[in-house]
Amino acid sequence: MGLKHQQIPASVSAICQADDPFSCRSWDRTRTPDASPDEIIGGRFERLSSIARGGAATMHQGKCLRTGKLVAIKSIPQESREDRKAALSEAAFLRSLDHDQINRLIAVVEDEFCVHLILEYAQGTDLMETLLMTGPMEEQQAAEIIRQLLEVLAYCHSHGVVHRDLKPENIMVSGVSGEKEITLVDFGLAREAGKELEEGEDEGTPVYLAPEVRSQTLICDGSLDMFSLGVVLFAMLSGQSAKDVQ
Repeated sequence: MGLKHQQIPASVSAICQADDPFSCRSWDRTRTPDASPDEIIGGRFERLSSIARGGAATMHQGKCLRTGKLVAIKSIPQESREDRKAALSEAAFLRSLDHDQINRLIAVVEDEFCVHLILEYAQGTDLMETLLMTGPMEEQQAAEIIRQLLEVLAYCHSHGVVHRDLKPENIMVSGVSGEKEITLVDFGLAREAGKELEEGEDEGTPVYLAPEVRSQTLICDGSLDMFSLGVVLFAMLSGQSAKDVQ
């Protein structure tokens, strides 16, 4: 099934409506007293601490000023039309998905410099950090995480979305020992199933990519995610990244 991209206006799209599914109990309706104007996104969200910085975006923890609910703010510089197009494409993919184990898009806010994607805040630590702290996983625990990932990916693929950047850093893990729950994040490289990919197009993390992605033109489909999932399973059971194995 093909994905129908939604048109996102240049102005701010839907922002934390009173009756939206992301509303929560109100415990703080004011911004941090010393917050600067640059830390307020779209007049509705406050940017707090930095979470991560990548080549194409920065990620911050933030909060909705109306509800006090924590959010994640992904800020993507729009230095060109292609940058803006890529950011809004990611937003369109996220709007087409509604799953408890995918951090949903709450709002899109644009300013002079960036497109800001306001996302549900995923609790826990990423799988890579978990492996660095605990080492290899027991088979039963790894199997449970893989089961959850298979369910999430099956949902994405049934909606015509291929993630294309599946790796431990994009899998958030929360919960007590033995009862882990995952959240799949970062759809920045997602593509519509059935799209023809040119050689090397927007390559993700090389070690998690199927070899044919870098050597030929092919049709984007769920098998790309399945290859990456196998590499993730190897990392969980061995405690090593495939790039560390000769």
